[in-house]
Amino acid sequence: MKNEVLKLVRNKAFFALLLLTVLFSFTLSFIYYFSQNDIYGFEGIIEYDNKEELHQAIADNEVMAENLFESFMAGEISEEDYEIQSEALQINLRIYRHLDENNFAYEDVQPATEFNTFSDNKISFVRLFSTMFELLMFPIAMMLAALIFNYEIGRGIHKFIYNRGRKRLKIVFKKSVVYFSSVALFLLIGISLMFIMSIPFGLNFKYLLIVTAEGAVKTYTTSQYTAQVVLALISEVLVWSIIFFALSLLIKNTYVLLATGIVCSFGLQMLLAYIPNNFIKALVQFPVFIHDIGITLLQFSIAITIKYLAAIALTVVSLIRFSRKDLA
Repeated sequence: MKNEVLKLVRNKAFFALLLLTVLFSFTLSFIYYFSQNDIYGFEGIIEYDNKEELHQAIADNEVMAENLFESFMAGEISEEDYEIQSEALQINLRIYRHLDENNFAYEDVQPATEFNTFSDNKISFVRLFSTMFELLMFPIAMMLAALIFNYEIGRGIHKFIYNRGRKRLKIVFKKSVVYFSSVALFLLIGISLMFIMSIPFGLNFKYLLIVTAEGAVKTYTTSQYTAQVVLALISEVLVWSIIFFALSLLIKNTYVLLATGIVCSFGLQMLLAYIPNNFIKALVQFPVFIHDIGITLLQFSIAITIKYLAAIALTVVSLIRFSRKDLA
């Protein structure tokens, strides 16, 4: 395993990827810093200063809901308009009641789905950075797989390594440890830089409010929400790293490997994202945006399970085939 590590760190491409990661982090941070703007705030929620004003807002929305129903029954508005307006009012009521039940001050809560791209706060920066860094990690993971598993093939020495009496899968296991450790290293560097670069940005609220696709209202502390964003990033990078690992065992040619990886991770996902089906969207969209586009937690849970099962199945197939195929 030591030899595998040395071969990797002696490769100039490895340090080029490290440099790319650092430059990406600094560049995105500077762009964000000089592009900051205001936060949207609540859409449809009136600002309140005390409990009395909050209770009045609840009462006003209840009256508006009753008047809307009376207008519908009188035939003054269509059924479609009634359903749209009624749903908006019911969501506002659920938000108001949630704020009331948990004694939240208006300024302490920020809706998680209503940030500008460059809102002046740490959470918005973390959301954008994690999304962009995930896109960067796809080609990095592909390149690491090519460097570790296709290195000998490119130099024509793979026949001497895999055909000298040692079990192929044992060699592959050592390489896979180096590969996933390298992916983890880049993730650690990226996440660390994300937190360091977020220091200049403010945070003038304590909680993030989310209305799920099922209509439930939930609040998370900024720390809890940040942890979800980081875990979503790690989860997506891990599943695609498994896929790239499997592809590197199936495909000898480095350029074909990289092309296949790009088609799978970028091309296929972009095409599927246009399909108007929430389950398909749950498979291909960034996890941090599931609430923004109306994906339920059940749909997302099923989708992420399928992705991991598919990645593991592909890995098993690739290991079986690699252990048997002719590497001449």
